[in-house]
Amino acid sequence: MTLSELSERYKIGLDKLQYFADNHLIEEKQAYSDKDEKMLGMLCTLYDVGLNADVMKQFLSFDNANNSTGQIRLLNMSRADLLENIHAKQKNLDRIDYMIYEIKNKGVKGK
Repeated sequence: MTLSELSERYKIGLDKLQYFADNHLIEEKQAYSDKDEKMLGMLCTLYDVGLNADVMKQFLSFDNANNSTGQIRLLNMSRADLLENIHAKQKNLDRIDYMIYEIKNKGVKGK
């Protein structure tokens, strides 16, 4: 099955599949087993949350070794990174809100 066929069959963007192929996370096969489909689903989730190819490879190696502790450690590290990013964005939102507040108050005082 080509990447285009895989994209169409599983409704996964071709660019995402190409990224997986370029980073040797998947290969073109005639058919995909249930295990391959599960792995593809995991890769899509890991990609969507922002993990890079090296971390995805490590995650898959932990999966192949039935090392759930390693997988959870990687996911917890990724979760912490996402939370840090959310907090930074929230801080920026708060700064914008404060600027809006100041501008509105300045307009009220000027009347």
